[in-house]
Amino acid sequence: MQVISISVLKLIDDRKIWTNSNLWALAVGETVAWAGLYYIFPAALLRWDTTFEWGIEKLSVGFSIALICSALSGIFAGRLIDRGHSRKLMPISVLLGGILLCLVPHVTQIWHFYVVWGAIGITLSGCLYEPCFSFLTKNYQDKARKPIIMVTLIAGFASTLCYPCFSWLSESFGWHTAIYVFAISTCIICVPSFLYGTSLEHTTISPETTKQDPFRAVTSSVIINPVFWGILLVFIALALNHGMIVSQIFPLLQSRELSNNYVVFFAACIGPMQVIGRLILFSAENLMGRNISALKICALCLVCLFVASSILYKGSTSVVIIAIFIILQGGPHGLISIVRPIMTAEFMGRLNFGLISSMIAFGAVWGSAIAPAISGSISERLGYDSMMVATATVALMGLGCLILILVLKNNSLRKSSI
Repeated sequence: MQVISISVLKLIDDRKIWTNSNLWALAVGETVAWAGLYYIFPAALLRWDTTFEWGIEKLSVGFSIALICSALSGIFAGRLIDRGHSRKLMPISVLLGGILLCLVPHVTQIWHFYVVWGAIGITLSGCLYEPCFSFLTKNYQDKARKPIIMVTLIAGFASTLCYPCFSWLSESFGWHTAIYVFAISTCIICVPSFLYGTSLEHTTISPETTKQDPFRAVTSSVIINPVFWGILLVFIALALNHGMIVSQIFPLLQSRELSNNYVVFFAACIGPMQVIGRLILFSAENLMGRNISALKICALCLVCLFVASSILYKGSTSVVIIAIFIILQGGPHGLISIVRPIMTAEFMGRLNFGLISSMIAFGAVWGSAIAPAISGSISERLGYDSMMVATATVALMGLGCLILILVLKNNSLRKSSI
């Protein structure tokens, strides 16, 4: 705890970041956007299951469709950010997302459900972390690390905000009302927050970030780079692992014979674990006096995710084991949201960053997209023990891809030294 306290004091002492009202606006907007447009799905999954009677597997496909649409549209969102349109993209996206969310209580057929969530998915590509981090990296360049962390430390509480609030609203007024409350809150809070937050683009933007190569030239040079594919596969594995867990977090915890109160509590703890993971990282960096390699952070995260799935295997109902599982699952995910833009910038450069970052995110979002359908299918057919085996295997595959990146990096260094 003393180490974490040192980190907090160090971060607070950085006045340029923590007194920046634009960054605070972005942080608040991201928190509410994640709660209202992303975490709302797993929070409502069990209630939809009892209302619509389509089954968790079919319902989970809706989340997959949303994330697939987000991945497809993310490339265009990245290009818009490169052209300086963040101030239009983020507010408009979150506004449309909130409006579309209001349609969910009115669906009567499964394909209606899929269409609505597909449309919401398109809006996600313009208002969640990826466009926000691309915007910050584009403006702050090599000093983007702290602004990104500042935003994620606040927005890491999105699930903590969403799960208990949605549960209470649903029990008190019904899930339909809960959806409307979240949708309206998303619109009235996020739109002005993003409008104000992105206004810093006009005061801090570097002329170098306005340079752009043709779309085809950028994508062609990127896809022939083996390092790109290594990074892509690592983040696909990370996204797939976490997506499989988060999309099924409520039924997964219920399968461990927990009471409803415990289920909501543990699910809501994933957000704070993300924040604690980030604080631990910066505590370590402050004590060491240098930044820790993004590759090492990724390796540690993958090991933690493997251990998390392994200890929950065989249907453990121990509250202590489940608490350890939540810590090991939530903490790494908090780090990955920071590491991805940093690793992308370090290995792929900052020129045309919005587009390149979106290409990396494309794979990560696809991993998240197929995760709900895969985990829903495995859990419904084979049970949650089998799902734990699958998530542990995915983590190991990610470690293999990370080794591939190290090999490629070392080979590149040898060639450049010859």
